Amino acid sequence: MRQEDEADGPQDTGKAQEPEGSAEKAGSKKDKYQKAQAKAEHAGEKLGKAREKLDKTEAKRAAKKPPGLAKKAVRGARTEAWFYVHNKIHEVEHENVGVEGAHKSELAAEAGTRKLTRYAKRRWQEHPARKVAKWERKDIKARANMDFQKMASEHPELASNPLSRVQQKWKLKRRYSKEAKAAAKQGAKAAKKTAAASGTATRRAAQFVTRHPVAVLVLLLLLLLCFLVSAVSSIFPTLG
Repeated sequence: MRQEDEADGPQDTGKAQEPEGSAEKAGSKKDKYQKAQAKAEHAGEKLGKAREKLDKTEAKRAAKKPPGLAKKAVRGARTEAWFYVHNKIHEVEHENVGVEGAHKSELAAEAGTRKLTRYAKRRWQEHPARKVAKWERKDIKARANMDFQKMASEHPELASNPLSRVQQKWKLKRRYSKEAKAAAKQGAKAAKKTAAASGTATRRAAQFVTRHPVAVLVLLLLLLLCFLVSAVSSIFPTLG
């Protein structure tokens, strides 16, 4: 009897430990899902901030005015002075080997500086767009992982097979990347429509001016006359 009781004892404890193991597995899956959800939320927040920064940068770039006549004149004068100096040096550099070598070294250094400056400027301008692309990739990966962890908690057989796990994650990433591309295309179409509408209004105004120059001239004269009348009427009270 004692042997039977001792034999039954470990069996009962083993059966009692099985629910604890399943509970631990369920808890670990829940923790994985919560971590994946937190990562997805973090990536979404970063992506939203990066897109806001990109929109602000593009708005500033669009609102930036082209260089005026004075700035263009200064640039032209500077370029002409540069060409004049280097042409003069080129005329006499064949007389002295040292001058020729120094002049060629100077030209090479200036060309390298220009290339480096253009590269740095382009990288600086493209930084917001590259940051958006980076966080888009991270957001897609995080959301795919979150959805997979949710599916794995509901269907444990998915997590047991490595091949099915990789396949499901790949499908989720592909779906989210397609959604992101579709959203980007819609945004580009909306921007094109806005630009086309503004261009159409400008073109119509130009066509009206070319078709009705007399009416435009009369309108301008009337506006000038109104301005003169208002100016004279404001002067008379001060004289009185």
